[in-house]
Amino acid sequence: MQRDALLPLLKQLRFNGILSHFEAIVDVAALKQWNGFEFMQHCLETEVAYRQTRSLEYRLELARLPQVKTLDQFDCSQMPFQPEQLNLLAKGEFIKNKHNLLLIGGSGSGKTHLASWLLLMRLYRRIFG
Repeated sequence: MQRDALLPLLKQLRFNGILSHFEAIVDVAALKQWNGFEFMQHCLETEVAYRQTRSLEYRLELARLPQVKTLDQFDCSQMPFQPEQLNLLAKGEFIKNKHNLLLIGGSGSGKTHLASWLLLMRLYRRIFG
């Protein structure tokens, strides 16, 4: 089966990740002389990564976060807790145990920043494991 015959099949199966990177994958496969299994594995890994990325983008769009924030952007120097405590929160044990998390503070104290970061961490862990 020739290269051009695969493209409609990939489109019909909705393998958009493979489809968008197909030429590059084929070129690398030829260069590295992959066998059929190596080629198929790389194609499927590409598709999984594409779908994970799309899923994260979709969920972030649904979340309508004001801004995507990370812990690196957060100034813990004025906060009554340590970064280690934030990493404990990021593990999401309070979610698994069905406990609530209440963020209290004045305007500009970082409540939204922390909430956005926690949501982002949970999404990454859910999608990427």
